[in-house]
Amino acid sequence: MSCFCFFDLETTGFNIEGKHIVEIGYVICSKDPSTNQFCPLKEKSIIIKPTDWEVEMSCIHGITQQMAEDQGIPFEMAIDIWYKDIIDFNCDTLIGHNICRFDMPFVRRDIRYYNLEEHPLYEMMFTITRYDTLIYAQKNNLPYKSLNSLLWYYFPNYERNQAHRAVSDCLDTIMVATKFFELGGFEPTRHRQQFVRMVPLPQTAPETILA
Repeated sequence: MSCFCFFDLETTGFNIEGKHIVEIGYVICSKDPSTNQFCPLKEKSIIIKPTDWEVEMSCIHGITQQMAEDQGIPFEMAIDIWYKDIIDFNCDTLIGHNICRFDMPFVRRDIRYYNLEEHPLYEMMFTITRYDTLIYAQKNNLPYKSLNSLLWYYFPNYERNQAHRAVSDCLDTIMVATKFFELGGFEPTRHRQQFVRMVPLPQTAPETILA
């Protein structure tokens, strides 16, 4: 049985060039095809140890320089762990909010930064099936685009998990993705759509970029 990997990043900024991943979070799920309900099988948060860069945006994600130095592991070790879980759980699909234009390009960028282009995760970031809840919201002209707004729109009584920590955002995305599958028309994103934003993002991110 194949599984789904919901993933999210916390980074030192919204500009892909010159910024870095500070946390990789993912939740691996199985899915009941009769109910479209996801069943979490594993949750994982991996903080990245800084090398020649400093942690920024702590006011958003809550990860400080000291926390990253004490609890973080090298980026190569982090993607080894993530890739092994993807393979071990037979994950053939990634799901996330804005992963095609932000998270997946960011992963590829940091892999290049650390000269790890031979790592199998690099190629996977180009080829694996992916669903993007932001793209679905945009294509269907929904009145709200951010993850927080979509949760409020569809689940007004829902109390969010710890916003802007990667695993918590994954758990929230599971709820939104489940709703989109129920509504219908939630299809894999064509590969070419993930390369729309390869130029640096603006320093002040628009609402659709913020999870």
